[in-house]
Amino acid sequence: MQGCLVVCGLGNPGPRYQRTRHNLGFALVDRIAQTVGARWTRPDPSLMACHAHVSGRPTLLVKPQTYMNLSGRALRAVASGGPFAIGDLLVACDDIALPAGQLRLRARGSDGGHNGLKSVIDTLGSQDFARLRLGVGASPEGEDPSDYVLEPMTEEQWRETAAMVRAAARCVKVWAEDGIDAAMNRFNVRGEASAPGGAGEDSG
Repeated sequence: MQGCLVVCGLGNPGPRYQRTRHNLGFALVDRIAQTVGARWTRPDPSLMACHAHVSGRPTLLVKPQTYMNLSGRALRAVASGGPFAIGDLLVACDDIALPAGQLRLRARGSDGGHNGLKSVIDTLGSQDFARLRLGVGASPEGEDPSDYVLEPMTEEQWRETAAMVRAAARCVKVWAEDGIDAAMNRFNVRGEASAPGGAGEDSG
């Protein structure tokens, strides 16, 4: 019998960070929740969560509320309510090493210098979980990368980024329905982030 999937989008809580590059993990799970009509609750001080079905699979969507460097605490709280299989977890985050608009899904790996992923790895004691990176591109010359990912995007930048978030939601749907190999083959190689897709294609 298949267990519940867990999709954890990384970000920082509060309106100050809402439209920043560092909050694309939040934007992704918000998109999925909106598409399926799921409502967010706060079952623990460390996280917001909602229950959804993605490609027919029961799925827990998670937004840590601890700030990025302590993101793993949210998944510790999830596990305390009922252990989940590490193979059923997908963590989504921004990535300055990827060109803006590009997605990269991997079955496992290091934190790649991302503090949120580092916290999750340290908390779970494992690197063997899927991670979906949403490319935001490198910071402009002379700008600190931390400032770049935490500054609000312009309306035009946000519209461009929203297309990638919609593609990321489609990627999660394929991961849930057909497995990680199928999702990697489709979204890592063919550049699905730039492909057209309406709201109805994201999840369900």
